[in-house]
Amino acid sequence: MSYSYRRPSPDGPVTTYRDPSNDVWFRKHLDKLGAEVELLNYEATGRDGTWSAAVMYASASVRAAPEADVFNGLAERLAAEYNTDDNRGNWIDTHDALTNVRSDVTQSYADQSLTWIAVAIVKAEDIMRVHSRPDPAMVGVVRNAMVQRLADSRGGSGPADGPGTYGARLGRDTAEAGIGAIKQVFQEERMARLAEVGLGAQAAPGTAPAATEQNGNTSQKPATGRETKSTDLGGRG
Repeated sequence: MSYSYRRPSPDGPVTTYRDPSNDVWFRKHLDKLGAEVELLNYEATGRDGTWSAAVMYASASVRAAPEADVFNGLAERLAAEYNTDDNRGNWIDTHDALTNVRSDVTQSYADQSLTWIAVAIVKAEDIMRVHSRPDPAMVGVVRNAMVQRLADSRGGSGPADGPGTYGARLGRDTAEAGIGAIKQVFQEERMARLAEVGLGAQAAPGTAPAATEQNGNTSQKPATGRETKSTDLGGRG
């Protein structure tokens, strides 16, 4: 649907190319919107946030305007990843529109918007963290991945092709960046644990030398329950 229209002008009618279905218009619109919100946030808080966080904050703050498409696209991708029938105990939110996450974003400052979304992703990825404070380092990794994806779009790296407007596709790409980041963190954790288990298994055999008795016979005393050492694999939580 085109939003192009004519408006009165002293020099006669002027055609505008305001059209959310046009990728060029949408990118320029987000560029301007993010800069405006970033400035307002700095004037209100004295904190220097990011353009990316400002864009997401502005998108979550509206429902029907074109810029809402960015948060809606992000919500769509996160719901598809986490709000599934086989993951009912660990949904990212109770609704596909991520009403609770949107509320957290809009009730915070603009520069904190992507942090709230990152917290939700970390908790949704691992059920052991749903009721605990997520690791700030993990939250930072997810947040930075989303910041970078949005920033790349400003530099000319547009979202992947697909249904919806430029904003909706960019939202989905941003969510994908966050999901990929946390999965990579957990994969590295699992690999590190497997490596620890492997090292423990290699060190166990032959660690106790054979005892030589005075009569010349060689024997090895069986390890008792107290003498047996166990490997603590630990947990994520």
